[in-house]
Amino acid sequence: MRLGCVIVSLLLVSFASSAIGQESEVSILRSESKPSADQRQMAVVKLAEAGEASLIPILNGMKDANPINANWLRGAFEATAGKLMKSGKPLPGSLIDFISETTNDGRARRLAYDWMLQQDASLSKKMIPDMLFDPVPEFRRDAIRLLITEGTKQLEGDNKDAAKATFEKALSAAIHDDQVKQIIEPLKELGREVNLQKHFGFLPEWSIIGPFNNKEGVGFAAVYPPEKELNLKAELDGEFGKVAWKKFSTEDKYGAVNIAKLIKNYKGSCMYATTEFNSDREQTLELRMSTPNAWKLWINGKFVFGREEYHRTPSNMVMDTYQIPVKLNAGSNRILLKVCQNEQEDTWAQRYQFNARVCDETGTAVKQTTALKSASTN
Repeated sequence: MRLGCVIVSLLLVSFASSAIGQESEVSILRSESKPSADQRQMAVVKLAEAGEASLIPILNGMKDANPINANWLRGAFEATAGKLMKSGKPLPGSLIDFISETTNDGRARRLAYDWMLQQDASLSKKMIPDMLFDPVPEFRRDAIRLLITEGTKQLEGDNKDAAKATFEKALSAAIHDDQVKQIIEPLKELGREVNLQKHFGFLPEWSIIGPFNNKEGVGFAAVYPPEKELNLKAELDGEFGKVAWKKFSTEDKYGAVNIAKLIKNYKGSCMYATTEFNSDREQTLELRMSTPNAWKLWINGKFVFGREEYHRTPSNMVMDTYQIPVKLNAGSNRILLKVCQNEQEDTWAQRYQFNARVCDETGTAVKQTTALKSASTN
């Protein structure tokens, strides 16, 4: 009896020592003190040698890891999982539990899923249908892809009611423009028009003022009156005389605000646009925007972010070029944008526009709690 207790105790000590060793190697791979490449490589080797017991600690280590460290951890996981599979040993079922827990790191969950899928090709049918609203965009895409395939088959079989329900279900979770386009086409055929502005959460109602001087790029750093005090009834000194706020509502399906429709496309100018967003509580969301121009962003009078870059590519009005986390108060929140146009005369450098939307970190639109007040009268 005493011998049995000794053996159990030795096993527990060995297991604890092994776990501590794995945590130590994982710590090296996610260290911010920049260990040498040799130190990192040795940690990868030791984790792979430890086998199955290393997999979950490696995945846990990816949470909040910076991109470089996450890549080292990914390499360690792949080395360990690859060694196991090469030896004929199955990957442990604990990886399924890890994948199913949505609070785990998204990169780690997807990594574990891709490896488990190699072991069990039927895993997608078992897991993906329940991931329609998963916080990991890749899982959502997979779930929506299955629904698009199902809806297409139903439509081809002339089961229109079922097809419409399936495509509606897919649309409710769709966050990527390419998949939304695949969904709204058959829905339109089935009599359902989709408002893309509302689906993506674009902000269509703005008040705009300008132009102000941006000759030789001076306007980006210049502090014009709207940055000091936001009075939408004020008349201000602009680049060519007095200017006043004008209300503008865009009907563009992706919320594009064409500044030149209200303000002549003066080269070397800048302007301001403002609107409100009503939040049901204090929270951090994302303001995602695109523009071919230089820009700055303020939320409730506080500067958040800016980028002094012009006409980076001819196609940079695609969705979500910039993704900015913003802290919102409960109730009304004032959004102020400064958009600057440079003096390039090239044909492709003439656009003076932007779009903006509010969403959560997955890209799902967040609706305002009440009707937006007129941005021109506040």
